[in-house]
Amino acid sequence: MATRTMAERIKCKRESLGLSKADLARAVNVTTTAVWNWEENGSKPRKDVLQEIAKALQVSQEYIISGDKSDKESLAQAPAEIIRLAEIKIAALNGVPADRVKLRLEILPEK
Repeated sequence: MATRTMAERIKCKRESLGLSKADLARAVNVTTTAVWNWEENGSKPRKDVLQEIAKALQVSQEYIISGDKSDKESLAQAPAEIIRLAEIKIAALNGVPADRVKLRLEILPEK
């Protein structure tokens, strides 16, 4: 059964990624109270913040708004998404905004 409300979709996706409310708040540059309000109080995020939420939760804005998944979301996580999640977690552990953490991936050729 599909998750019915925007609040439920945000909360379920955040929890499935292992992110706390504070982690998501840091990733999208809002307060933890704002995240709590989206999930528990039925408040709707601003449009500009909605895009950042979708990025942090690795879903489309359409999924956050309506629950519809795109073809991209049904695919396995791309390396860029995995790196973004790691950046969010590293930022949370160090108490800095996620946009201050940058990881790089280098895939070496076979020898």
